[in-house]
This record gives sequence, structure tokens and C-alpha cells, in this order.
Amino acid sequence: MDRLAGHRIVRVVRDEGERRVVAAFGDGPVELHVAEGSAATDAAREAEVLLAIEHPHLLPVLDVATEGGAVVLVRPATRATAATWLVARGAPAAGEVVTVAAPVLAAVAALHDAGARAGRINLHTIALDDDGAPALVGAGARAETD
Repeated sequence: MDRLAGHRIVRVVRDEGERRVVAAFGDGPVELHVAEGSAATDAAREAEVLLAIEHPHLLPVLDVATEGGAVVLVRPATRATAATWLVARGAPAAGEVVTVAAPVLAAVAALHDAGARAGRINLHTIALDDDGAPALVGAGARAETD
């Protein structure tokens, strides 16, 4: 498959069976979060929640397509994960922990205020930019259902 959702596929970044992340290029670089099978419904719900929320510490959704499942377009994650940062730098100082944790918790609160919840949060789902500003990335925004 050379193209997906109108974008030229560059490479598969991560493949977890029914979910995968693909680096692609259209008008510019994007990540395509592709979900197939039973994961497609969850991915579409996550995208719906994230489209409704603007928060500086949540990775924004640019668009959603349906092509063999759900395809969620986001800006490429050019940031290092907190896990990578810890390996490179070692244990953080207390102030650094607060600098990362407080905005992530604010992002979780924004999800909650929108009637959603965050999925699994760990060192791999928190990305840090060059200035150390965190963003909650990856699958996780789930609309609350009965």
C-alpha cells in the first residue's frame, strides 16, 4: 500500500496488530494512527473526543478518515518520550517531575471535563519537546459510556 487517506506512506512506526502508527506525507509530514477491526470503533471515539478538546498538552487531531477502519491524522511526534528522556538523563529532580506531571494532569482534567477519560498513562505516552514541555500522546481518550 503506497497511499493511505490521501497521504504517501513513508514507513510503519509501530504495529500492534489492529492498531498501527504510520509516518506519512501529504501537504507535510503527518502520523496516521490506523485502527482496524474492533479497534476502529475505539479509535473513532478517541478522535471524536480529541477533536472537541483544545489543550496545549494533548496531541491535537488534524483529521479523521475511514479507509479500511479508522485513520486518525495527527502531527508527527517529533518529541522524545519521557522514557527516552529518563534513559538519556537519569533520575529527574523533584522540580522536573512537577514540570512534567502538572501539565499532564491538567490534560487529563480537560479530558474529564469533556466527558472522557485518559487511557493508560506511562512514560511512553508522555512526550517532551526540546524545552521539556509535556504532551499526552498515543491512544487513550475514551468517551465515557454507561
